[in-house]
Amino acid sequence: MARFQVDYELKCDRNEVLNKLKDIRSIPTYWKGTRELQVISDDGKVAYAKVRFAFPASGKVRITRLDDGIRMDYLEGPFTGYQETLVGTEKIVSTWDVKFNWMFKMMEKKNVEHFKEGTKHALMRLQGIEVQP
Repeated sequence: MARFQVDYELKCDRNEVLNKLKDIRSIPTYWKGTRELQVISDDGKVAYAKVRFAFPASGKVRITRLDDGIRMDYLEGPFTGYQETLVGTEKIVSTWDVKFNWMFKMMEKKNVEHFKEGTKHALMRLQGIEVQP
């Protein structure tokens, strides 16, 4: 299991960030590791979707809108587990607890570092902060 947390200082209006975060169809615009998100069902609280990642893999995810963020439960794919992103009054915190499957398991340490960097960039993009390549 890979467990880690990334946080970033909140530098703009909290409600704007929350609204963008809860607009699940916008996830690929700021979370570049998610190439495509095809929503299968959405009742306003919980959504189920098919996801295509930036690397050659796909999976299924359940997305739950929380009062102060979202929780993404990865049900099938190259990794399973969850990622929860919460917007506080001073920072945005993203917590991951995932298990890598298949060949991704052999590169777990490298994947975790890559996911941490991608998470930091996503938390910046959520706030409209430009990420330098």
